[in-house]
Amino acid sequence: MEILILTGMSGAGKSLAANFLEDMGYFCVDNLPPSMIPDLIKAFAQAHQQSERESGDRLAIVIDVRSTALFKEVIPAIEMIRELGHTVRIIFLDAADQVLINRYKLSRRSHPLAQGRSLAQAIALERERLAPMKEMVSDIIETSNLGPSELRDMIYAMLSVSSHDQR
Repeated sequence: MEILILTGMSGAGKSLAANFLEDMGYFCVDNLPPSMIPDLIKAFAQAHQQSERESGDRLAIVIDVRSTALFKEVIPAIEMIRELGHTVRIIFLDAADQVLINRYKLSRRSHPLAQGRSLAQAIALERERLAPMKEMVSDIIETSNLGPSELRDMIYAMLSVSSHDQR
């Protein structure tokens, strides 16, 4: 079974990337507490074994800044998944601060860490909180200059190559 963990900066394109992953046949779970990852993997693997489908062996888990207080649980969860014989790949989506600010202004959504902070302060705090996770990723996708179709093509190419190499 192939497990993909998708993480990165708020506004860098994680939700869009998750949609593309679903289109590629991944089962996607967003905002799952890291402590629940091992149980999800076991349940997903069991459901896959019980079904007769040849596809559907790919799971994507989106972890964002709302889960960073629990990041200390992510590393043991990833180690456990690998011990069970599953492939784990971690992709981090990033963008320049000014690009993130512009995207938030366009979307008129608030940053998850904005409570009482400016948008620039919230982004700086998020970078600080995500730094440990960024150190353990397999791939970083810089989305500052990517449109949706370019991001889709990059993810497709990245995962098509890796899936081909693993078989």
